[in-house]
Amino acid sequence: MKNTTSIILALFAAFGSLSAQEKQTAKDSSTVMLQDTASGLGMTTSEVPQRQDLTLPLWEPQNKYLSLGFGGGLSTLKYDHKDCDRSPMGGGSINIDYNVFFGKKWGLSFGVGASVYNAKTIIDTRYTSSENIPVTLSDGTTTIEKSDLYTDFNDWEERQTCIALETPIGLLYRRYLGGNTTLLTGAGVKLSYPVKTTYRVKTGNRKTSGHIENSDIYLNPDLPQHGYTTKYERPNGTTGTKNISAGIYLDINFVHKTANANFFYGIYGNLGLSSIRKGDGKSLTDTKEYCGVLASNAVDATTLNAVGIRLGVKIPCPRLRDDDGDGVLDKFDKCLGTPANVAVDSCGCPLDTDKDSVPDYLDQCPGTPKGVQVDSVGCPIDSDGDGIADIYDLCPNTPDSIEVDAHGCPVDSDGDGVADYLDKCPDTSKEAEVDTCGCPVDTDGDEVPDYLDKCPNVKGSAKNNGCPIVSAKNKAVLKKAVHGIQFETNNAVIKTSSYPILNKVVTMMKKNPSYKLHISGHTDNVGKPAQNMKLSKERAAAVVKYLTKKGIKSSRLRSDGFGGTKPVASNKTEKGKAMNRRVDFEVEF
Repeated sequence: MKNTTSIILALFAAFGSLSAQEKQTAKDSSTVMLQDTASGLGMTTSEVPQRQDLTLPLWEPQNKYLSLGFGGGLSTLKYDHKDCDRSPMGGGSINIDYNVFFGKKWGLSFGVGASVYNAKTIIDTRYTSSENIPVTLSDGTTTIEKSDLYTDFNDWEERQTCIALETPIGLLYRRYLGGNTTLLTGAGVKLSYPVKTTYRVKTGNRKTSGHIENSDIYLNPDLPQHGYTTKYERPNGTTGTKNISAGIYLDINFVHKTANANFFYGIYGNLGLSSIRKGDGKSLTDTKEYCGVLASNAVDATTLNAVGIRLGVKIPCPRLRDDDGDGVLDKFDKCLGTPANVAVDSCGCPLDTDKDSVPDYLDQCPGTPKGVQVDSVGCPIDSDGDGIADIYDLCPNTPDSIEVDAHGCPVDSDGDGVADYLDKCPDTSKEAEVDTCGCPVDTDGDEVPDYLDKCPNVKGSAKNNGCPIVSAKNKAVLKKAVHGIQFETNNAVIKTSSYPILNKVVTMMKKNPSYKLHISGHTDNVGKPAQNMKLSKERAAAVVKYLTKKGIKSSRLRSDGFGGTKPVASNKTEKGKAMNRRVDFEVEF
């Protein structure tokens, strides 16, 4: 143990004797500038971060490292045993540590590891103990006599091995030595948990004998029934020492930097401060079972100690930078420079809930439907500026300053299909058909709109509801024909005396091609109504037939008969009956 302590003290002395030479490590930095303007938004990238595929150096001058180290040297399980010689043996360790530096010099290290500690003990001595031994006397009686028990160990070599899991934590100090070399020193505390502690006897024998007090009886190896014998076995087993112990450690390493990793080598030392074993243990002189030195009551506290050479690699951790503080590391951030307190997605870009390419924090219309084209503030585009977005605008090209309805179409107050700003007749009746100017259609051009014109296809007079005015002369011709046309009694045959009157009607029709005639026959009340109805229709048809023969198209003529249903005078007198027997002529257009 004295040798181990001297080595560790020498390591600390070496650490204190370092020179004051120091240089700083130059730091590389990369700055990504976004210089393109934000597409379609009229903003610079400082206002709206844009997605970009960035390639940042993975290995930058770093203050954080992942360290993997392997060590080997002398190790021992320290304990005091006055009757034996204990010596260290070879051991080893493996550690994975995380190193983080808080400045140019000082840092912190913590990690996990495993170590193997070995020790060798040689026992060459006699142990004496007192026991009661049953003895059979010569007279056949049996008694219990107090005796001395002797256990002789002859060149007894036992080797102990402890495999321990360890958790070190400590301070780091680094000093730049020039070139790519840095001196790195670490010191701290370490907790060790013995996973398995074993012993194995390599050489020697163990002999037990005894002597009964106040007698000449000596129990020799020929009495194995009492446990007295010479044993040449090579026992081995576990000691059950699993108490967590504490210790201190010191590492001194030289670190050489390469492009992607740092390799190191140096020396290390561990000094145990608390024991890995509990309880008093069993006796080494137990004749029935050998328990091993570490599990016996022959030793006190047992600690773990080692010194050796270590080598390994320190891999710089990727710089975990997040310059815009959005929670997405710069290496993965596709929108560097996001303003503070702006919610971002997993790529570090501002959230755009409605996917209109305008981030929520700038979007004045955050609920825009999918696929709708928006302006720079995220609102649906209103191409004609009428206050109705194109997505809802049924008339997206309305001229400026035109009043529109809820659908974005110019107001049409009279509902005639012509917007007010184009409507020259804004108060057109609903039933009126209008032209492109919004005015009622006047097909015949008589200034009487069709919806009021009873003769929409014939130019007429407003005084006659748009129909031509029948001249007094023509009215006279028709009036004379009403009672001037005579028929054979109870017959539809026109008397020849009526031809001159009908010929005047023919002349009138030819001179007025727009005229159409509705000819209706009437009778008095003499005779059966059915017969009168039939007769009136036949007489009207006879007139139409006559006019047709005279060159008047049948399409301009129509006839009907009403019998005695429409009298114009009383049938109580002959005069009245004569007036009711007639053929009416009505000009139509």
